[in-house]
Amino acid sequence: MLEASKLVFSNQFTSLIVVGDFNYPAIKWSDKGFPEIIPFDIDSQIFVDNMHDCFLEQIVERPTFQNMNGETTNILDLVLTSCPFRATDLINKPSLGALEKGHHIL
Repeated sequence: MLEASKLVFSNQFTSLIVVGDFNYPAIKWSDKGFPEIIPFDIDSQIFVDNMHDCFLEQIVERPTFQNMNGETTNILDLVLTSCPFRATDLINKPSLGALEKGHHIL
């Protein structure tokens, strides 16, 4: 993330989008600003600090993981961007196949 951010700051690219399954279940993402980390986890805190140091925003708004009971619980799959207006209309779809638990498709 830091290396990609350096490319943006050196004007080699105009913006940055990083997507993937980050698996930080302790991070409770919010559209209100800083995420909460419950229970506290140092790896999650370092990730959030690095994300903010790189001026990245997390734009997934709905849970992306479905547990064994069929409940969507956490936002584990993230879209981080330096320009949130360039990634709009994210659609959250059920997981592929007839899985009882798994990650949703964005």
